[in-house]
Amino acid sequence: MGYFKSKINFIAISFYFVVAFSFSILFLGLENLSFSNIDWIFHGKDMTHHYVGWSYFKNDMWRFPFGSNPTYGLENASSIVYSDSIPLLAFFFKLFKNYLPNNFQYFSFWIFLCFFLQGFFSFKLINHYTNNIPYSLIGSFFFLISPILIYRISFHLALGAHWLIILSFYIQTFESQKLKNILWGLLIPCSLLVHFYIAASCIIIFGIFFIEEIFSKKDLKYFLKKLLIFLSIIFLTMYLSGYFMMPTIQTLGVGYGNLKLNLLGILDPYHLQSPLGFDSWSLFLPDLPSKTGEHEGFSYLGLGIILLLLVCIYLIYLNYKLEKKLLFNVYKKKTYIFIFFIFLFLSLSNNIDFGNYELLHIEINKYIYGLLSVLRASGRMFWASYYLILIFCIIFMFKNLSAKKNILILSFLLLIQIIDTSNGYKQLLFSKKFQPNFLSLNDSFWKEILVEKNTIRTTYVRNATEIFKPLSYYLSENNIKTDIFWLSRYDREIAAQSRYDLYKKLNDGEIDNIPYIVWKNNHLLNIKEIFKEKNLGFFLRDNFWVVIPNKKEVMRENDLKEYNKIDFPIIQLNKKIIPTKNQFSEFFGLGWTHNLSESGVWSEGYISTILFKIDPANNENIFLEIEVEPALIGNNKLKFTVFINNTLEKAYDLNEELDLNKIALNLKKNINNVYKIDFKFSNIVSPLESLQSPDARKLGLLIKSIILKKT
Repeated sequence: MGYFKSKINFIAISFYFVVAFSFSILFLGLENLSFSNIDWIFHGKDMTHHYVGWSYFKNDMWRFPFGSNPTYGLENASSIVYSDSIPLLAFFFKLFKNYLPNNFQYFSFWIFLCFFLQGFFSFKLINHYTNNIPYSLIGSFFFLISPILIYRISFHLALGAHWLIILSFYIQTFESQKLKNILWGLLIPCSLLVHFYIAASCIIIFGIFFIEEIFSKKDLKYFLKKLLIFLSIIFLTMYLSGYFMMPTIQTLGVGYGNLKLNLLGILDPYHLQSPLGFDSWSLFLPDLPSKTGEHEGFSYLGLGIILLLLVCIYLIYLNYKLEKKLLFNVYKKKTYIFIFFIFLFLSLSNNIDFGNYELLHIEINKYIYGLLSVLRASGRMFWASYYLILIFCIIFMFKNLSAKKNILILSFLLLIQIIDTSNGYKQLLFSKKFQPNFLSLNDSFWKEILVEKNTIRTTYVRNATEIFKPLSYYLSENNIKTDIFWLSRYDREIAAQSRYDLYKKLNDGEIDNIPYIVWKNNHLLNIKEIFKEKNLGFFLRDNFWVVIPNKKEVMRENDLKEYNKIDFPIIQLNKKIIPTKNQFSEFFGLGWTHNLSESGVWSEGYISTILFKIDPANNENIFLEIEVEPALIGNNKLKFTVFINNTLEKAYDLNEELDLNKIALNLKKNINNVYKIDFKFSNIVSPLESLQSPDARKLGLLIKSIILKKT
């Protein structure tokens, strides 16, 4: 309590409370500060999945591990950690769930908390070195309005906890090593219960200071004891919160080497790929060239900080004696310099770019690459270096100019900073970017689903599909058990197996007695064809097709009308079809997946289906030529069969047919002119199983093109 009795601390806490509250109103608008106002959260993908994860977690009973969240994702469920829902607050508020309204949210409070602690800890840190309250207050506003904070918290709430990084540096200002240890023992689990990227930064900073302490104390017993305690804290926090509910290999993500910092990043105010469609953050500086993915390394300093950095460089150059002192001070602060460069190199990744130019590409071992892929968006790791630039410049200028000049210059630079970056702030003012974007499903059909089943599944189980966002409000408001989910990490292997199990059931004419949302239109025809003689209801509601067993008789007139429109797509003679993500998917039914950003589609799983109709005038002496490329995964050689309209046509063994690149299928004339071609695989494996990549899809054939020809 003595800390809060300090007059300076009390005034600072009161001041930053008012500042944070004011900033929160400017950022969200007064109405959105309410704990029961959730509409603004549903403006974008990231915030939506933060809230939906919390909503399911709140409405579930306590489980072990405490972060377990099993109704959100069903077989693909994991922990509240992986919905980025700020577990620290989720655990706390779940204790009071019986007293909370159904639409309770703590994210507006979190935004206030981030502004408050960002300002307070930066003030305390600067004041420790300057012992000048006015100067420290002015300096703290550079941290409060830093573009990287405002930009990030506008869409990825948990990653707004930059105050934890600043606190990591502030802890080192205390004299007592015992107090430092206690504070680190609180900060590290706290950071792990906020977000893994924040925790990684804090743990690395702690680790470097710990190594410095080892060299100064040279006490092996103390070193081992402290190491064991902190490793135990990290392990227990991760275990109890549910980090280990996800297999380690599934925490690896795609993007390392792309989602990174550009060397021009601190000067670049704009990225084309910015979430929420941000325009430039600078009123004065132009957009600089960058590469795809480098929006994750957005680190624009702002003109005020850039000028502050130039002032410091000028002061170093100006005074030779000062430079000598600087070299001595540099040695004294070598640990901070080491921290700066560690985070700089981590954020640059193995691909170092200057604008559009690649300066250096470092080939790294695939296992090291896999380890680094845990931090796939490595551009975020620059935040510690970013704040070290601010800390150094603000303190260095204070140490080398008179107090009167310091306050005047810093105030002037802060004004320039505000004017320059106002271009970014005004885009967010009073929640301009937070316009709700979700579907209000008012049809009685959706309410009937709740009464009868309270479960909805999808025919394409995968993380972050396009149907998640429009359905998210309905799903979370009604706590519907679902495998429609969005998680920062998910078990790709389980999701893939869920797809294959469902495809097998569907192809066998079976389906669980629950509603399924048919996410892909190409699935719709395939399912209609399989179940045309069975009691499966097809319902078109709010532009979503939903299939429900034993409900065919309650289909409305419009459902029947739209159902009858579902028909085989016509394939033209001699017209080459090259499938892409957005073209010609209508020919490919169940069991297909994307080829990343390239043309072509991969067969996925044990059965994949092509469906089409031909013009009756051409239904004689024809064949389908399919250009293919077999998956090369490990030493596996594909074995598969091809069926046409449920009749075996050909069998392939790539141990014998080494150079398969085309498949020609003779199409026998039939009365309806429709064809259903099934590829059935017996021995497919995934790149994950072969330790080639985290991709868990069991890929068979890449279909490059199909063309109908005359014999």
